Amino acid sequence: MIDNFYTSIRGTGTASNKRTDGRRCIRNHIEQAGALIKSNGQSVPLLLITPFILPSNDRSTMKFFAAIATLVFASLAAAQTPVFTDCATGSTDFTLSSFSVSQHPLCINQNFCFTAVGQLAAPITQGANITLYGRYLGRVFYLENHDLCALSAAQGNPCPVPAPVSSASSVTACILAKPTPLVNLPLVFTIIAKNGNGNTLYCRTATMSFKDCSV
Repeated sequence: MIDNFYTSIRGTGTASNKRTDGRRCIRNHIEQAGALIKSNGQSVPLLLITPFILPSNDRSTMKFFAAIATLVFASLAAAQTPVFTDCATGSTDFTLSSFSVSQHPLCINQNFCFTAVGQLAAPITQGANITLYGRYLGRVFYLENHDLCALSAAQGNPCPVPAPVSSASSVTACILAKPTPLVNLPLVFTIIAKNGNGNTLYCRTATMSFKDCSV
């Protein structure tokens, strides 16, 4: 089976025929990958495919196919429920027991909400803010910066948010997504909340993507 797979990529016959067969095979694999992702409610970001030029030798062909496969798996991963991990580098004012997003994929031009639940070591005071960075291959494609107290107040929880000793606190921040993000692009998001005293409240990271929910 493996031999047949490599034969299908390399093609048979003359060098010219091999290149033609290899290109045809890669095109078929791309179409199949696109169908697979669409069946999961996603599609391959077209701008990530268009820069590629089909190669002219076996080694380059395999590298090209590997790049497409990586893109497929990344897009599929971005369609799944995000798993948030802690990215704080030191102590925080908010020790979280859970962190969640209201929906995923995120809908462009619609609200999405982050809810943090845990134990506050200090009240959340005026001047607190929340920043979101969405990166792809290290480059920032999406950026938001908001007054956390204003967002929390909109959910009926104005600052100062008290820090009870014997019970958990819940803070929700809802943000209106911009209408311009690239849809179906797996972005590595970093969400950082800072308290009014300058301390980090929390930092969470996860891979997420946007989609156009109006179609």
